[in-house]
Amino acid sequence: MGRVSAAQNNYLSVQNSPVSGYPYTIALWFNISNSTNGGYTLALSDGTANNFIRLFNDDAGAGSNIQHGIRALGGTIFTATTSNGFTDNQWHLVVARGFSTTSRDVTLDAVHGSKGTDTNSQAVPTLDRTTIFELFNRDSSNAFIGRIAEAGVWSVALSDDEETAMFNGIKFNHIQPGSLSRYWPIWGLHSPEIELTANGIEITINNTLARYNHPPVTSFTPKWAASAPLIEVAAGGAGIRNPFGGPMVLRSPLGA
Repeated sequence: MGRVSAAQNNYLSVQNSPVSGYPYTIALWFNISNSTNGGYTLALSDGTANNFIRLFNDDAGAGSNIQHGIRALGGTIFTATTSNGFTDNQWHLVVARGFSTTSRDVTLDAVHGSKGTDTNSQAVPTLDRTTIFELFNRDSSNAFIGRIAEAGVWSVALSDDEETAMFNGIKFNHIQPGSLSRYWPIWGLHSPEIELTANGIEITINNTLARYNHPPVTSFTPKWAASAPLIEVAAGGAGIRNPFGGPMVLRSPLGA
């Protein structure tokens, strides 16, 4: 399950930020039924519009882009924007990375040739809260109307290959788990929503966020290139097969 917001003022929040400097990675899955209702999917802020790191879905309609923006002391919002866009009623993965004060990027669905980059100089501002579906608590302007699940923050900049692995269904807590600062699977089964790192920073449901079907993630992955389809069902229902013609080998990320 995930969570869906059908109107403004429905959001997840916690008075805690997992990012205080570079490097970092922020990732989540989203699904929107009307791309004219874009908005903030996840933001780290100080409770104002003056200091933040945020992920924002443009609301220009079908094919809208994804932005990774940073702002300090009410100054310029420096933004990296993807050149590819998202499709309504489909789960998408967005990954934002901060490498240094002069290097940030954002990628949609692991299409690295269409990633957006930003090289303006900006230190990470003082941040003290995390909000999902809005910019900060009770700020309903440009709230995201749609579905969100699987939100994670790392204290490292993940690689392109790791982004691709997540897009192909690997759960966030199987990607550099030692550097995973926060992981909210957002299953829609708990209130508050649980957080699965050792930090245990649960995130509170504010107002109404209904349950929704979860994005296509799994604890297991086929043992071949990450860019390949996960599994393929043979014609006539003969079972699953490796689309590359060899035997199907499934492995657990835990080694079992």
